Order: sequence, then C-alpha cells, then structure tokens
Amino acid sequence: MNDIIIAEKYIITNIIGEGAFGTIMEAYHKDTKNKFAIKLEKKSKSSILLHEYNIYKHMGKMMCIPHIKNFGSHGNYRYLIKNGRKY
Repeated sequence: MNDIIIAEKYIITNIIGEGAFGTIMEAYHKDTKNKFAIKLEKKSKSSILLHEYNIYKHMGKMMCIPHIKNFGSHGNYRYLIKNGRKY
C-alpha cells in the first residue's frame, strides 16, 4: 500500500474492516508512532460519520468511549480518527 496520509500526520498502514457504513483503517502518527483507527466514509449529502462524531463529542471523555483525535475530509472521503488503544 502506498503511504496515504490523513490530516497531514496520520499514515495509514492497513485495513481493519469494511462494512456498509465505511472502512476502518489502522494508522500511526508520523511523529509519535502512536497507533490510531481511522474510519472513512465516502462523501454524500447525508453523513453517518458526522452523526457518529457528534455522539462521541456529546459523550465526552466517559470511560470506555474512544477519544476522538480529529474529524474532517480528505479527497472524496470524510474521516474520523480515534485513539488506537481500542478500535
């Protein structure tokens, strides 16, 4: 896989899983080498990923809820970057 860099600092290494609502990729931070999970969805008028992001924001830093590092878009995709300790 050629290096795909998201948000200028997360390098995708492989696919963890795929489903109807997107693709989960494993990535690492280019400076710290910490692992992260990146969920990608193709851009469309309605975004399930945006809804998921808003739920995570609302729940804040509750125990057992993944910490969201970043949300944005890259090319034809939206992405959600989660702390990689638990996908």
